Amino acid sequence: MTTPPAAGLPAEGMRLYEIERRLHGLIAGDPPIEQGWPDTLWPVMPDEVLAAARTAMGLFAHTNGFVKPPSLAVVEAELVAMVRDVLDVPRDGATTITIGGTESNFLAVKGALFRERERRGRLDAPNMVIPVTAHPSFDKTAEELEIEVRRIGLDDSYRVRVDAVADAVDDDTMLLVGSTPTYTHGTLDPIPALSALALERDVWLHIDACVGGFLLPHLRRVGRLAIEPGFANPGVTSIAADLHKLGFTPTGISTLSVRDAALARHHGFKLEVSNGWPFRDYARAGFSGSRSGAVLAGAWATLVALGRAGYERVAEAICEGAAVLGEGIEGIPGLELVAPHECGVLVFGSNDPQVPIERVASGLQSAGWPPTLAVEPPRLQILLSPLPPATYAAFLSELARVVGEVRAGRIVDAAETTTYGAEAAPLQS
Repeated sequence: MTTPPAAGLPAEGMRLYEIERRLHGLIAGDPPIEQGWPDTLWPVMPDEVLAAARTAMGLFAHTNGFVKPPSLAVVEAELVAMVRDVLDVPRDGATTITIGGTESNFLAVKGALFRERERRGRLDAPNMVIPVTAHPSFDKTAEELEIEVRRIGLDDSYRVRVDAVADAVDDDTMLLVGSTPTYTHGTLDPIPALSALALERDVWLHIDACVGGFLLPHLRRVGRLAIEPGFANPGVTSIAADLHKLGFTPTGISTLSVRDAALARHHGFKLEVSNGWPFRDYARAGFSGSRSGAVLAGAWATLVALGRAGYERVAEAICEGAAVLGEGIEGIPGLELVAPHECGVLVFGSNDPQVPIERVASGLQSAGWPPTLAVEPPRLQILLSPLPPATYAAFLSELARVVGEVRAGRIVDAAETTTYGAEAAPLQS
């Protein structure tokens, strides 16, 4: 559906009926949510939490998480307690609510930098050592804080090479990063080995678990994950975990947890009247100011509606879906998994020159299954939700049909690799 350009503020206000009709018409033009937009199959909130989240958001639609009424303060405190419980944040640790993974990662980098300044004085050439698969939010932060970024390559299983990380660390290194999982390939970086290195070199180790942070603990509880990727590793200093990804809450909420609450002062901000602002003292645990109280309430409602048992069911359903999809994809001649499923992300590509994955992406797009096309190696990414088997069967059937059409030469157009996160017009560098 093509949306007409915005015409500016209407001269007269619209009636509620007209507003609802307009919005329902727009939504009707989107692909079905289980087919994904823009990421195939994900995220889809389980039915039992969607109504609860909507109700809670409606009740708190008027509130601001910056200056909280007493009711929202209780909701936020209970939400933080639940996050700490799920992530096994140490008793002496602290958790900060943020508006997204980019802010969470920014705060970790800022915290590491400011800690080093406190410990050693101002650093002339601070650097961070991160995997090549680490999220671009680290580069965004480094640009603002004037930190050198050293990106490290991968081994054959698409995990960062710890030996190369060790070689890149020097006296000005203030941060190491690992991902659980990487958004790019769905693999878990070797956190135990990175933890040992961080302890040896006395460097802040941050885990970007924005994708999988809220799924990993439940995978362990249902026996689907053998390793411990979190604070059980003594060298892990901080963990970023989105709630609006595999926590399945409404969008606009993430978390940063630190091992020791004393570290939180490094990523917080305080301005006193004596500094020249003539209002009153200002203090924030994170970077953002105003944020939606409705999103806080929606996240709270999601967690209490699912509970531990609900999240364990979600974890089982995601693993079962990954098994069905993985077997089905590898059963289609010309396709293969790039890496086995580990935490909610499945990635596959082509092993047949007659089936270019870019043409497969084009065919899926035309069939109403918007794909996520990536490079190095060329591949399609699936982000998993606890969906009914019929949805996976429909996707696999369409995928097999599209591959057949590509092989027969009836699909010759290749989907382009668009810029991840691009606005309507590209930014100028």
